[in-house]
Amino acid sequence: CGVKFDKGTQELLRNRLGILKKYILHPSNQVKLLDIGCAKGFFLSLCDREGWQTYGVDISSYALSFAPQYTKAKLTKLDVSQEKFPFADNFFEAVVFFDLIEHLEKDEFFLNEIRRVLKDKGTFMLVTPDGKSRWDKDITHINIYQKKDLIGRLEKFGFDVLYSEEERGYSVRIIPLR
Repeated sequence: CGVKFDKGTQELLRNRLGILKKYILHPSNQVKLLDIGCAKGFFLSLCDREGWQTYGVDISSYALSFAPQYTKAKLTKLDVSQEKFPFADNFFEAVVFFDLIEHLEKDEFFLNEIRRVLKDKGTFMLVTPDGKSRWDKDITHINIYQKKDLIGRLEKFGFDVLYSEEERGYSVRIIPLR
């Protein structure tokens, strides 16, 4: 968790936020956002500035210990691969997870939990390697999806893909529920 909130990271995350904002259908002052795998809360800090209610979960107590320096989000330690998300059904207008799904051995539970907590017409955004980047050699990446396979997987869970783009060897996908 040695990532710094430097100018390059801020620019990258501001770009992701700009993409996400284009697809959120709910009024800005009513957005509740969940960042899954939030680490130190860098993305959440940008969402705080939008006036959104922010929530973050991460498996790392170490990373979460730094997050209050950057965000006012409500933070929870959680293993998303097997623990139920501690939120009500249809709670969030937006859910994001960056560089996470490739670390999960099985994603069924995880994707079902996202569907459960995301409101109708809610939006979620994910970033993951696309099977052709230098990051694919990371030994902790145990579940690399080709673009068409991931889109098919997400559609199987009832998500529609609105947008996809390459980002430094990654594919960014924004998916609204239903």
